[in-house]
Amino acid sequence: MPIALVTRRESSERRIVFGAKRLMTNIRIWKHSHGTQKTVRDLPREELKAKRLLTLHGDTARNQGQNFRSEMRRGDFFYLCHGNDVQLLGRITSGVMASKDSWTERNYDEGWIERKYRLLVQASSGRRYGGPPKVWAPSGNTTCWRVPDEELGDFERLILTPFFHLRVRDLKPLGTDPAVNPEQPPDLPDRNAVLSASKRYPEGGRRLRQHYRVERNQALVRDAKRLFKQHHGRLFCEICGFDFIQKYGTRGRDFIEAHHRKPIMELDARTSARTSELAMVCSNCHRMLHRTPWITVDNLRRSLLAGPQTALKVA
Repeated sequence: MPIALVTRRESSERRIVFGAKRLMTNIRIWKHSHGTQKTVRDLPREELKAKRLLTLHGDTARNQGQNFRSEMRRGDFFYLCHGNDVQLLGRITSGVMASKDSWTERNYDEGWIERKYRLLVQASSGRRYGGPPKVWAPSGNTTCWRVPDEELGDFERLILTPFFHLRVRDLKPLGTDPAVNPEQPPDLPDRNAVLSASKRYPEGGRRLRQHYRVERNQALVRDAKRLFKQHHGRLFCEICGFDFIQKYGTRGRDFIEAHHRKPIMELDARTSARTSELAMVCSNCHRMLHRTPWITVDNLRRSLLAGPQTALKVA
């Protein structure tokens, strides 16, 4: 009887796939594309991203419309691409809905459908997809396609790690209902019912302090923000995806904070830095990065995906 020989590479790939399937039990991942300006000229891609909507025509070929309608489920993971430009990783939060936006009424016939989603993480890679032409890859000629369980190892290697700095094992159930809107502000109690009006605290005193300050190179920060916006078309937090202009309108235009991936206190006067060494972060994530114990940008992003209970484990 002939003996089947397994190469070291094949053995490694089998281990990756087995580990991915074991960790991703009952969790499914999809590719969804909104095309490019050349392929779908009138689709308002940035508007759809702002509204957290996926869309396609119900009659899309190769049963993709049917898959979007019937096979995709609330709670499924997906990544969104515009052609070969990977945009974000998200999670489906609604059933299928008939598209009612004015852009569909103006530019398309009836039959367009959509789903809502929750943003998990923005793609932070500065390059386009250039890997092999998998049917679920950005270069594949597909709009909505599920990544097969047996190819999750390839998905991790080609998409998840290069563009999101994540591994398959990081995509554990988040432990929260994906239908809950994390940006929905809670009901606030009456301020006077919570705070005591009788107790006062001294404020506004003056004190002279002298100290050394580590200087920030503002030209480096300006160029890093400019290049980030030039590449992505807007400024947003690389950790949680927060976009100040989407939340605050014109008051939030061009606002973002820059974080040194290497602690600035470890730098000296002879240190030179590149713009790629700065991460664009929102104010909340910036404060969390600087809390003790210090945490990296990638680890804070993973802790958000995994849930608050794992935050100390990845520090």
